[in-house]
Parts: sequence; C-alpha cells; structure tokens
Amino acid sequence: MKLKSLKLSKSESKAAGPCCDTKPSGPRYPYGTCIRLDKEALAKLGLKVKNFTVGEDVTVEAVGTVKSLRSSEGTDYDSSEVEIQLEELGVEASALEAMDKGIKEADEET
Repeated sequence: MKLKSLKLSKSESKAAGPCCDTKPSGPRYPYGTCIRLDKEALAKLGLKVKNFTVGEDVTVEAVGTVKSLRSSEGTDYDSSEVEIQLEELGVEASALEAMDKGIKEADEET
C-alpha cells in the first residue's frame, strides 16, 4: 500500500481554521486523522507511554471495518466522510529510529 501525505496545503489549513493541529512551526493535518491510544489499548499492544518519545516517527498497521458513510451537499458546502472502526492495530518505532535506539542502548550498556 502506497502511503500518501495528509498534510494540509496553506489554503486548506487557513480554511480549516482552529480545528486542526495549531502548532505554528509544524505541519497541519485535518481533524480526525489523529489516533489516541489509552492505557488499556497500549496494554493490549504490549506498549507503555515510556516506549515512545514526542516527535518520534512510528509505523502503524491496522485492519478495520467501515461503520458509516456520510455525504452531504448544500448551497455553500460539499462534505463526505467514511468512519472506520479500527479492530486490529500494530504500532512500532520506525526502522531507523528503532535502530538508533538500539545502538544508543547498546552504547549505554558498555
């Protein structure tokens, strides 16, 4: 599966307003494209918050089921949405970051 960037263009970002990631120096992504994993979900994945670092890239693989489809048109808008329930999920550090962490941990042990 080819990955595609969901980053908003400057005009899309301006039109989206404050609903999106408002970090001024970072990329902005549309509302609804962020995954939050609570303590129970992390436990099912065999992970803990301490396994991650803010800003770290991770690889996510998931299987889900389409729960709903919505499409609406008006005189001044056109909206479409697909809701997907993620049912199986895997999360791991990107290969390069995992390798870097492993090297750093190995250096610390010596």
